[in-house]
Amino acid sequence: MLLALAIITPLLSSCEKSPNVYLNAMVSKSNVPNGVKVYLKLVQEEGEDDDPTLFDGDAAFTNGLATVVIEDITPKKYRLYGFIDINKNASLNEPIPDSGDLVTVTDVVMTENRVITLPESYWFPF
Repeated sequence: MLLALAIITPLLSSCEKSPNVYLNAMVSKSNVPNGVKVYLKLVQEEGEDDDPTLFDGDAAFTNGLATVVIEDITPKKYRLYGFIDINKNASLNEPIPDSGDLVTVTDVVMTENRVITLPESYWFPF
């Protein structure tokens, strides 16, 4: 009986809810070809676009829509930078925008799981 409790106790503690949160960002932009990727990253509060990336994610567009999910985010306020790689030439290791891409920036408070939208009007030429 004690052996069974010793085995079950670690399993129960691994099922505890994580204190971290997730961001589900729904991106919309008309006339973006299917397969083009959007890249999002979170940097420190009031950070610049070249500050270290703390959390990131990407997704491919389908019919003008893409959903980026970033998980396991430490709860606090961040600055979100994003770009749509219109010309499909972003580096896989460290994607950054260049001429022809569309970019956005906004602040997000991540104290709980969040769903945000980044609509058509949020994106402007790099």
